Amino acid sequence: MSAHAFLAPSSAHRWVLCPASPGMEAKYPEQGDKPSAVEGTAAHAVMEAMLANRAPPPDATPEMIDGAMLVVDVVRNILAHHPGAWIMVEKPVQIPRVHPQNWGTPDVRIWDEGSQNLWVIDYKFGHGVVEIFENWQLVDYVAGCLTEINAMNSVAGMPATSEVGVMVHMAVIQPRAYHPLGPVRWWEVGATLLRDRIHHLSMAADEATSATAQCKPHPVACEHCSARHACDALQRAAYRGMDIARAAIGVDLPPAALGLELRMVDEALQLLEARKSGLAQQVEMLMRAGKVVPHWTMVAGQTREKWVKPDAEVIALGVMMGADLAKPPEAITPAQAKAKGVDATVVAAFSMRPPGAMKLVINNGAQARRVFS
Repeated sequence: MSAHAFLAPSSAHRWVLCPASPGMEAKYPEQGDKPSAVEGTAAHAVMEAMLANRAPPPDATPEMIDGAMLVVDVVRNILAHHPGAWIMVEKPVQIPRVHPQNWGTPDVRIWDEGSQNLWVIDYKFGHGVVEIFENWQLVDYVAGCLTEINAMNSVAGMPATSEVGVMVHMAVIQPRAYHPLGPVRWWEVGATLLRDRIHHLSMAADEATSATAQCKPHPVACEHCSARHACDALQRAAYRGMDIARAAIGVDLPPAALGLELRMVDEALQLLEARKSGLAQQVEMLMRAGKVVPHWTMVAGQTREKWVKPDAEVIALGVMMGADLAKPPEAITPAQAKAKGVDATVVAAFSMRPPGAMKLVINNGAQARRVFS
């Protein structure tokens, strides 16, 4: 088994929409390690160490330790209520139920045979918000875990576990990405209700591994695809977006036509942005290698001005000049107060979360599906 699966669970949200993406990404992999990826790997090492009651690695930052504690608290709470459960941290799982070329490494998985409860936890240290409902990566992991449970039962001479009575608890834990539901978000559903989604993954996997897999541009699939700069289908979709932008727009459109056109324009803009970011990455790589790319140049960006002298010297300077340069004391944020151990109910009595500005968002039916799932 190689280090990375052709059908990786972490990119399931991509290949479930664009069958050709695994092959395209294998042909055009990421160039070098992104700083965010290096940081994410380090954060996961901190989490793994703390779950094993080991000291964090020397390069662990306070932010990484705080993020790992979120995972540790969740896991400890589960095990406190299910003392007979077994836990696996950062251990690979095969997912033959979806496809032989599908395997991955869940961050944390916990199984309690007595209560028939399965927990699969995904820790994300990045700033990009990851939704929990209909999260294809977690559904993929669950498919592997359910197969694994029965394989373990078989080895132990135990009867197979029926999915009818299994309750699945999937979680995304994100300490650095704001979400109305908080940094720990759950999607809890009976295992049988995931069968259709697992079957959908299996069909998508078969298509992705076929010789006729086609590129199907989609904002979600294209956004971070490493091959987006080399995708003819995305290029054509981007050109169509340009045509839409240049087309005359009728006035007084009826609501149905207005909503449809706005959605088409929004999707076209997202595809254009995906294409743009892929091309920009390639242009920057060429220019850093000393190549000349017509129409583009590299310039240093502007940063915030900051003092080069110690604060005490700056404040003393202000006194000499008749200006108060000392920043007055201010309270830390409510989130920081809770992180320091102040009870959340006490914080709530002294804080509020003002409503954000109203904004348009695409209604893809996810809220309705969540209600009835």
